Amino acid sequence: MLCFTAYDLTIALEVRPAGLIDEARQYLPPGWTPEHRRAPSHSVLVVRDDRATGPSRARVTAGGEVIVETDSWPEALRSLESHLQIYVAEWGRQRIFVHAGVVGYRGQAILLPGRSYAGKSTLVAALLKAGADYLSDEYAVLDPTGQVHPYPRRLSMRADDGGKVLRMTAEDFCSRACLGPLPVGLVAVTRYVPGRTRLTPTSRGWTAMALIKNTIPIRHRPAASLDVIHRALSKAYCLRGRRGDAAHAAELLMSVVSERTRQDPALAA
Repeated sequence: MLCFTAYDLTIALEVRPAGLIDEARQYLPPGWTPEHRRAPSHSVLVVRDDRATGPSRARVTAGGEVIVETDSWPEALRSLESHLQIYVAEWGRQRIFVHAGVVGYRGQAILLPGRSYAGKSTLVAALLKAGADYLSDEYAVLDPTGQVHPYPRRLSMRADDGGKVLRMTAEDFCSRACLGPLPVGLVAVTRYVPGRTRLTPTSRGWTAMALIKNTIPIRHRPAASLDVIHRALSKAYCLRGRRGDAAHAAELLMSVVSERTRQDPALAA
């Protein structure tokens, strides 16, 4: 049994056989720490049944409810990771989690809101290759002042054949993980459309609505969520439109940040 704390939530994780616990640790939320005093508010059980004949079976149960039952141990671990991340994002009290890819560039955060499989990781990877620092490919983690904190989980990248999901670090893209919170300098709400990237300026009000649609705890903490989003956007430049090639889009976004920083050096302070 492993008890750990992530974003002020204490969770109990049991893995059977117990020898698999070290492998399961790799799928815990970023920044987790062991907990020895506080009682858990949530419990997760992962069981792998290695049968003498036939394929192994794996099951993930959370709070007494079966999350997944599968022949694939990697799938079970990914389900464990996904469940823990969503639980922390929804019920953590210290931060507001927004579905978004995030990188740091010139002292500012570039936010790319969007649900899973919306192409966030591809664009984040292109930005890292172009010189940005890594915060997250899944969540923008906002504190009460609206600044973005790192959530450096491994990026989920599809292999060239579109099959296997590769888990990669910032270093795999010759980049690095951002260490500290950053103010939001640019928000780009995009959809992938083959062809040339075309982005146009948009209002902070429209962008706030786009962020609200991607804010995990909006139903449970609406007032706090709205206040944090308002603070996050207070000095942000906002774009919307279609994104084509990720490398070209990354170049465009970074050039916007560079130009705004040139016009107002205080933005990079």
